[in-house]
Amino acid sequence: MIAFNNKSGASRLQRGSKAQSSIGVSMAVWFKRAIGAGIFLALVIGAVAGLRAVERSPVGGVELFGYSGTEDSSRGATEEEIYLLMDEYLEQGFWEIDLVALQSVLESHRWIRRAAVLRQWPNILRVQIDEHLPVARWNGTHVLASSAELIPVSSIAEFSELPRFTTPGMFSHDRTDIKLMVDEYNKLQKMLSPYYLAIHELGSSLGSDIWLVLQDGTRIELGEKSHLERLTRLIGLVQGGIIDDWSSIAIADLRYAYGVSISWRDSVREIQGGDQPQALRNSAVQGKQKMRVGMAVVNTHGLDIVANNVQIRLIQTMGVQHV
Repeated sequence: MIAFNNKSGASRLQRGSKAQSSIGVSMAVWFKRAIGAGIFLALVIGAVAGLRAVERSPVGGVELFGYSGTEDSSRGATEEEIYLLMDEYLEQGFWEIDLVALQSVLESHRWIRRAAVLRQWPNILRVQIDEHLPVARWNGTHVLASSAELIPVSSIAEFSELPRFTTPGMFSHDRTDIKLMVDEYNKLQKMLSPYYLAIHELGSSLGSDIWLVLQDGTRIELGEKSHLERLTRLIGLVQGGIIDDWSSIAIADLRYAYGVSISWRDSVREIQGGDQPQALRNSAVQGKQKMRVGMAVVNTHGLDIVANNVQIRLIQTMGVQHV
């Protein structure tokens, strides 16, 4: 009788069945992981695309503050000029705009001293403009700002309420020279302020010859040196009663060593004549003239000007009325 042993065959079948089951489990795990990775990748791609879409979303609006210019004035930056400077940036996405670069472009405008640009959710740009403050006229083409910058203007007549600095054509316009002119103005104005006199124009001709014109039209020639001492001499003559009052003077020439030459509103005569002036101008007033007199209240506190990190002060006349 022949008998067959089936134990070894059954064992092989069991091992094969277990192997197939293990492979199936591995495939299922791999498949789940692949699906998870795919979902994660899709989320990442979607998020990146969403961020890019947000970055490229257009600017919804611009809020401007601090500008003062108008189309019919030379003073300040106008809304149109500001938008022209911003045009290139407004074409970019709201979150793509380089705010620092935009601020720099805005500050290239001759009237804009400082600009601040901020984003406001969801898509608004807030632009704050800080304009230069004009404190004096410089010749017939520029105004001097409180920052010691010279700003070209198309109509200097719009700034007639400001004192005027007149310099020769070859006079350099760097900040050192500007500071020297302002310092001279301040020293002279400080001496005149107690007598309610305001400088309307301060001039410097070739050779540092200094002259000034008061609000009432009185012209005072101070020459090349000792400006404060010479002005003190004239003040002493008025206060001492030798000269009746300031309004009677048309031209006071103090370019003498000790004396002064006065051109009156109605005549010409010498007072305490000394040495001949260095360069006496032929500008005597003939005949009595009616002078246009303004009214001024002098504010000795003045305005601050910063030049090369040196603070200088321009004593300004406030409430000036021309008639």
